[in-house]
This record gives sequence, C-alpha cells and structure tokens, in this order.
Amino acid sequence: MSNNLLKGEYKEVAMKFVRIGTVKGTHGLDGELKISLTTDNVEIIENMDYLLLGKNHQVIFSSKIDYFETQNKMLVVKVNNINDLDTAAKYKGFEVIIPENSLPAENPDEVYWYKIEGSKVVDDENEEIGTLVDYIESGTSDVFRIKKTDGSYCLISNNRYHVLNIDADNRLIKVSRDGLVDEDI
Repeated sequence: MSNNLLKGEYKEVAMKFVRIGTVKGTHGLDGELKISLTTDNVEIIENMDYLLLGKNHQVIFSSKIDYFETQNKMLVVKVNNINDLDTAAKYKGFEVIIPENSLPAENPDEVYWYKIEGSKVVDDENEEIGTLVDYIESGTSDVFRIKKTDGSYCLISNNRYHVLNIDADNRLIKVSRDGLVDEDI
C-alpha cells in the first residue's frame, strides 16, 4: 500500500469563499469603492489585509487595502491597484468575499447568511412554501425573500413571531404563514 502524499504529491483543497458585502459604486475621484456589508461585524474588515472581489463566490480581483472608513452605513475602501474613478466603476456589483475559515465564530443567536441561503422554507405544519433566496436589510429586522413553489416571490420579516425556527444544519426554515406578504403588493 502506497501513500502518495508522502512522496511529494499533494491533494488540492478547494477553499470556500463567502459573500460579506457588495460593491455599490464609487466614492470620490481616486478610485475608492463604496461597499455595503451584509454583516454588522466591521471587525471582519479590520482584520483584512486584502480586498477580494468576485462573482458567484469565486475570486476575480484581489488587492492590498490601503485604508477604509465607515460612512453612512457604508464602507469606503481604497485599494492599491485602483487609482481612478473609471477603473473603480468597473467593480460595481461585485461581491466582497472572504475565505469561510476566516469568519469569526457566530454568537448563539446568530447565523451567517451563506449557511441559510437556499434553505427550504416550510410553515408551522411543515407544508413547503419555497426556497430562501435573498434578504433585505430594513432597519429593525431583516426581511427574507422567498421564491415560492409556484415561482412567485413573497417576503417575511425575520422576527420571532414570523420566523419560528432556523435550522442551518438541515437548511430548513419554519415560518408562520401570518407573516408572509406577496412581493407584488
């Protein structure tokens, strides 16, 4: 029996990246990026040396962070390789991503979005409603966007009265039908 790993061969391990924000646009004329974070934990950014931008959780661009500052619930970031407005504008809509293993531990009452995105959504009688596809930050509580089994969309406020249980391990969310609102209203 041969162990190829001991003979100098290696096994490539795929690194998983998660979205922590989105580039919303530019700021100023020197190539600063305006970023909306999907986390309240600014410590994640404070611990980053490089800004990773991508699409579909795949890294497309990486550059050393020169500085960042918070401004009106947004983050303004200046990186080394972007020095003008036109170059910065090309990254609008890109995801801000980080390696999953660099995320801080969750608090007991929190769950990272990437762990529940795509979860099956059921009512309190376990009847399937659809799939969790997005969320909207709305101030006091986030709003979940659900793609229903018929292809339409509905919204529900993420509070204890409407979202009854989030089981991230089994990717299952139980909600009260009383809280569901059709998106088209």
